[in-house]
Amino acid sequence: MGRKHKMTEEIKTLIATIHNRHPDWSVRLIIKKVPEFNKSLEGKVPGRTLVADFIKELSKEEKDVDKPWSIGTLDKYPYLKSVLKQLLIFKSMQFEQTPEKLSTRWALWFYKLEKLYYPVDKSQAMKYFTDMIILTSMYSDYEKQWERAGLPLPANTSQFDDLDIETVKQNFLNWYKDDLKPDTFENLKEQMCELAELYKESSKKDGEENG
Repeated sequence: MGRKHKMTEEIKTLIATIHNRHPDWSVRLIIKKVPEFNKSLEGKVPGRTLVADFIKELSKEEKDVDKPWSIGTLDKYPYLKSVLKQLLIFKSMQFEQTPEKLSTRWALWFYKLEKLYYPVDKSQAMKYFTDMIILTSMYSDYEKQWERAGLPLPANTSQFDDLDIETVKQNFLNWYKDDLKPDTFENLKEQMCELAELYKESSKKDGEENG
């Protein structure tokens, strides 16, 4: 008898992600797609019965943290005030290219990550916003699917944590390749130019008011 593969945390989260993006896909197709998203899982996915049972158990509950973010959430998460300007600028844009929208979960991950890439030079604002959209979308959606899979928080994000931003961008494309248009980064770049101008204008006004 062949060795039975286990439903690891990594496999559970990835299956939850794929099923969330494509609820009409068959169990057979989901199993086939897993190695395409993560080559290290080639030949390690459990059989159809186990995967089908797991999909039936996935949570369909929408948590408060996955509802749209607004200033009103500051009562519950007051520390988000430190990134309020950036969040309001993000909120002013419509990001059709990104799978994960501006939810409270997204805002919380933005808060966790923004100091890593915050630009000292305001001319780097466009790159900053582009990188943050991608990073925050990946982390927040991964955590969301981790919870849907019934796994306890905090989510194990170690597969992302030691990657440079260029590798993360490539993983982002691979992770969402069935959802994104071919010109995703070009469209995103155009929106980031607008964000950068908003950001620089906002910073200029702050300087004038505080001067």
